[in-house]
Amino acid sequence: MENSALFEKLICKKYKDGISLIGFKDEYKNEVEELIIPDSWNVVAIAKDDFYAPAPFVGCNALKKVVLPSTLKELEEAFDSCESLTEIVFPDNFETLGNMNFCNCNSLEGVKFPASLKRVGFGNFKGSPVYL
Repeated sequence: MENSALFEKLICKKYKDGISLIGFKDEYKNEVEELIIPDSWNVVAIAKDDFYAPAPFVGCNALKKVVLPSTLKELEEAFDSCESLTEIVFPDNFETLGNMNFCNCNSLEGVKFPASLKRVGFGNFKGSPVYL
C-alpha cells in the first residue's frame, strides 16, 4: 500500500466496495499538511460515520492540500473548518459533490472542478471565500 505511514494516521472503515475515510486519529489531527490519497487505497467515500458524528476532517487546521483519488464516489461534509486548506484536487472522473464539504475553509480561494462534475450539493463553500 502506498504511503502506509499516512494511512496509519487515518480512521477508516469498510464501506460498499471499498473504504470510507472518517478522518485523522486525534493525535494526528493537526499534524498532516498534505492528504494525497492514492487510488490503490480504494477510498470510495469521505463522509461522516453516522448522522451525529462530526465531519470527517473537521478542524484539521494543518491541512493545506488534499488530492482526491479516482476511486472516490461520495464526498459529504468532508473538510469543514479546515482553516489552512488552500488546495483541493478532484480526479478527472469525479461526478458528484455532496453537501457542506468546505464550509469555513477560510484559506480556500479557488477550486477547479473536472468537466465530469454533474451534481453539486448545497452549502459546500458557506463561510469560505469561494463562491459558486
